[in-house]
Amino acid sequence: MHIVKKFAVKWADLLAGEKQGGAALEQLAQAIRIQPDNALIHEKAGDLEMSRGRREAAMAAYEKALRYAVDSSGRKRIRS
Repeated sequence: MHIVKKFAVKWADLLAGEKQGGAALEQLAQAIRIQPDNALIHEKAGDLEMSRGRREAAMAAYEKALRYAVDSSGRKRIRS
């Protein structure tokens, strides 16, 4: 696992657990700027958006996650 992804996801989980969803989303946005094709980061952003009641933003993040979820062999890397 790439260190940026690992750190961003863990930090976002911590912030979300502390009811700091906005800060968690900002951490994920920074990670997305570094790794824009990382499905897990987009999926986590979708989860946070959904937990905040922002369905449209969540769906956009999930769509990006699914777009990047296929590896070079054509296998899915995240659940759908």
